[in-house]
Amino acid sequence: MLQAVNNGLYIVVVHVKSPGPAPRYRRYPFLSLASAQRKVDRARMDGRDAHLLTYQLRSAGWQMGGDA
Repeated sequence: MLQAVNNGLYIVVVHVKSPGPAPRYRRYPFLSLASAQRKVDRARMDGRDAHLLTYQLRSAGWQMGGDA
């Protein structure tokens, strides 16, 4: 577990463009690349613009104990 914390956690965020005259991007976070890819595939089959972004979340540091 400590190794995973030190190396960070990878997440995939799918951005899907909503239809309409003032399009917006909706964001869907996934921990699984396969699930994220299925979301993109479904959105593209519906004629929407969609893409994946991967992020690595890393701890900025922490302390045990002490005053808050």
